[in-house]
Amino acid sequence: MASTVTVASLALLLVAPPALAQGSVIVVDDAPGPPADFDDVQDAVDAAADGDVVLVRPGIYTGFTVDGKALRVLGIEEGGERPRLFGFGSSLRVQNLAAGQETTVRGFDVDVFTNLQNNLGDVVLEDLTGQGSVGITNSDSVLLIRNESYGIAVTNSTVHAWELDVEGAPSSGEDGIRLTDSFLFLSGSTVDGADGVPGSSGSFGFPFCGNGGAGGDGIQLVNSTCQAIDCVFDGGSGGPPGIPKIGPPCSAGPPGSDVNGPGLQTIAGNAHELEISSPGFETGTVELRLKGEPGEFAYVLLAPTLAPVFFPPWFGSLAVPPTSTLLFLGVLGPTGQANVNVTVGELGAGIEALRLVLQGVFVHLTGPDFIGSATDVELLDRDVLLVDCNGNGIDDAFDISSGFSLDTNGNGQPDECDVILIVPDQFPNILNAVTNANHKDVILVRDGTYSGFGSTGIDLNGKDLVIMSENGPATTAIDLATSNLWAFRLEDNPDTTRIQGFTFRNSLGSQAPILLLDSGGVIADCVFDNNHVTGGWPGGIAVFGGLSPKHDVRIEKCVFTDNSGVSDGGALLLNPVDAEDFDVLITNCVFDGNQTGDEGGAIYSNRTDVEIRNSVFVNNAATFGAAIRFLSPSIQQTLDVTGCSFSGNATSSSGSAAVTVYGQSVGSTAQATFRNSTFWDNPVAGGPGEELQGLFNVAGTISYTTIEGGLAGFSGPFTPGAGILAADPLFVNPAAGDLHLGPGSPCRDAGDPAFVALPGETDIDGEARVFGPAVDQGADEDQP
Repeated sequence: MASTVTVASLALLLVAPPALAQGSVIVVDDAPGPPADFDDVQDAVDAAADGDVVLVRPGIYTGFTVDGKALRVLGIEEGGERPRLFGFGSSLRVQNLAAGQETTVRGFDVDVFTNLQNNLGDVVLEDLTGQGSVGITNSDSVLLIRNESYGIAVTNSTVHAWELDVEGAPSSGEDGIRLTDSFLFLSGSTVDGADGVPGSSGSFGFPFCGNGGAGGDGIQLVNSTCQAIDCVFDGGSGGPPGIPKIGPPCSAGPPGSDVNGPGLQTIAGNAHELEISSPGFETGTVELRLKGEPGEFAYVLLAPTLAPVFFPPWFGSLAVPPTSTLLFLGVLGPTGQANVNVTVGELGAGIEALRLVLQGVFVHLTGPDFIGSATDVELLDRDVLLVDCNGNGIDDAFDISSGFSLDTNGNGQPDECDVILIVPDQFPNILNAVTNANHKDVILVRDGTYSGFGSTGIDLNGKDLVIMSENGPATTAIDLATSNLWAFRLEDNPDTTRIQGFTFRNSLGSQAPILLLDSGGVIADCVFDNNHVTGGWPGGIAVFGGLSPKHDVRIEKCVFTDNSGVSDGGALLLNPVDAEDFDVLITNCVFDGNQTGDEGGAIYSNRTDVEIRNSVFVNNAATFGAAIRFLSPSIQQTLDVTGCSFSGNATSSSGSAAVTVYGQSVGSTAQATFRNSTFWDNPVAGGPGEELQGLFNVAGTISYTTIEGGLAGFSGPFTPGAGILAADPLFVNPAAGDLHLGPGSPCRDAGDPAFVALPGETDIDGEARVFGPAVDQGADEDQP
């Protein structure tokens, strides 16, 4: 694009702030505490006044209702994550807006039903993705911009829409878009009807089959008009027939129509697009993206409000008032596309948020002229997300990363801001301290053995806390012998929640010592010893959950000895319901003498991404997967094992190994990587056998790893890489659990020569991970 882009960028910033819609900012975060004002979107919406901005950080939230308020509810993306609306029976609703009121919802993953009803004012849904359907009823002015959803049903309403991706709900035969007594302008969109439901098949009790269901229409119009430019409508396929046990064959369902009913009017030409990143922070930048035809003159209209109207003289729908400011951006080049980075200036004293509506206008010397898609941008004061507990004007995260402040307990807060609650000096037990603690507090537990009420059955209730012993697990223990409960239960806790420095022992009940349910967290420097759990949980840590955004779970420098579970996982159970729930990192841990009667003597992992580094697995036992049983039954999960040692792990099934990796189907191929590790003397059903096994759909590599039997020591669709050794690693005393490298070990300096340790990474003993010309194979970096 021409150099006039720079001039236009400056012009955008010179729009006088009074011309823009202003409001206060309310911050929502599912982790309570600064900078959040609320941890629930509905509570924030209820507290907001007309014109306010509700800024929602990533997390999982139930739906919310905006009832008769003019608000901007804006989800923001951080670290690739966005806020998600989810919950059975939950919905997103905007209703009862008066004429002149405007409400925008932007930037969410929406897996609930969206219902817009009885609105005289403007409703904008922008940049929403997910598996929820949309219903629009009795609404005079709705704008849908760059959304993905299941079916859209519109009744007695006017809708202007750009760049939609819509399909009827899968396997239900629903229409993509259904219009009744309504008007729709639609640009640059794909609309698919759902496939019909399969017919029922016969059985011995019900021998006759059923016909397949009808496919949904791409768009169905009932007494309605749709003005469409550059759109594709596609009816769904008919459902397949059932198969009878007896009797005549059944029929497939009829396919849906691409367009069903009169009222579709096609506008010639291609869709024209304008998009801007949002939000923008003062002194930062936003990116303006345009798409049109080569040689067109590109303009942008700027306004503080909306006034949507179908405007056929300029081939499109005009979303901003005709009194808008018009700025010339330049002439589109050969690709017809351009990106413009715009610097955001200071908003002005006392202004937290400004909203600006934009729309592209594209003019060609020989015509025709097109109106592009509408969009809006929220410009925010840079301090609305500032977390500055020590009051130095610098964000706490930068304080820590730059070394201005220390964060010795890893709670993401400078040490000088920590509030420390001491047990038993100030509070009689841990439960009492947790009950009285606030977000980001530190609970310090003095030396001693704690048991019974107040020391077990502790639910953190989502609080972002650090609970740590004063002097480590050697002097501080939680004895579970008198309890049938967990010690700590974390549910919906932030990833920075931390449990550190305890020994958990003697559990004979039905609960794992630590349970993480839909929760992130760090378990560090803990010992789990002699816990024999009877209720289907492991003897150490259970990570479980349903649908939620992905959490990070870190297990660091922990020791698991002589623990057992009945079925899945002797020490660790990683088993979320949703395949996208967890990333689990296990570093510098020892798993010694754990067992289960079924799968995963040390670790059972199902539907979880797991990385294990610098850890020891010795003398664990199970029927399948003596040390680790890793399953990928839904979407593809990954197992990454680096710098680990395996020995003495025994399976009671001749069809298993120390580590088994299982991919259930082609769509859920297990991706497994092993490098810089050692597998030696892991007996199978009482005799020698495979050390490592891949079953069904497995992909991955094994490299720079010692395996008893060499290439014959593993099976399955692994790709053998460089550096595979078959020589005895000469562990010091594997029978006693000592897998340090003895004199003359071939594993010294035999790891990947290109391996670079992570910042702060050490071997199992806390020594430098690389010593010598290359990293050693196994968990121990042998040093003089």
